[in-house]
Amino acid sequence: MKKLTNDMLIQAYQNAIKLQMDEAFIELLRNEINRRRNLNLNRNIKA
Repeated sequence: MKKLTNDMLIQAYQNAIKLQMDEAFIELLRNEINRRRNLNLNRNIKA
């Protein structure tokens, strides 16, 4: 998961929803998006 760029991750998430893929897979992608958002927010707060 960490090898995907943010753009690729979002694209994968959008495609997974569009293709009605397994909800567990969609949740995995959503959780990773949220994890990266939280990391970015924490970095901005510390700066």
